[in-house]
Amino acid sequence: TIVASPDFSVDLTSIQDVTQYLASLSKNTRSQINRSQKLLSQLGDMKLVTAKTEQEKKSFFEQISLFHQNKWRNTELGSGFDNSIFVTFHKSIIFKDINNDYSDIYALKLNDETLALLYILKTQDTWYFYLSGIDTHPDNKIKIGLLAHTLVIEQAIKHDIKKYSFLAGDAR
Repeated sequence: TIVASPDFSVDLTSIQDVTQYLASLSKNTRSQINRSQKLLSQLGDMKLVTAKTEQEKKSFFEQISLFHQNKWRNTELGSGFDNSIFVTFHKSIIFKDINNDYSDIYALKLNDETLALLYILKTQDTWYFYLSGIDTHPDNKIKIGLLAHTLVIEQAIKHDIKKYSFLAGDAR
């Protein structure tokens, strides 16, 4: 039996830089991303970093777990991070992937404080967004998730990735 579902993804084959990606979005979405970046930049040094060392991976994994649990633990779906099998499985992917060939955890930081983390599974030409952990921000004009995805998509473009998948079915 083959199970298939729709996939919301971004075709990056003809996109050369993040400006072209932004141009492909609706005016409203583009405005939210640009406003978020501007507002955060006014608050300090904003950067996107990826976990490379075992210590960074451990730190990022712990932080994404906490953010994810804070958002999902008390919902009907719950957080996978409350399931030891889930945790063991994903730790094995992340920590055995010494060169980050198959996975990455990106962190969006402001003044060295983590605002969001995105866990990506990778093939040679596709990056699959698996899950995120996002800290809530008091200013609802700042769309941390949208901005974090845009910055990770920018990295995908720089690495000549052909597709960025949100693994979200029909949901955007």
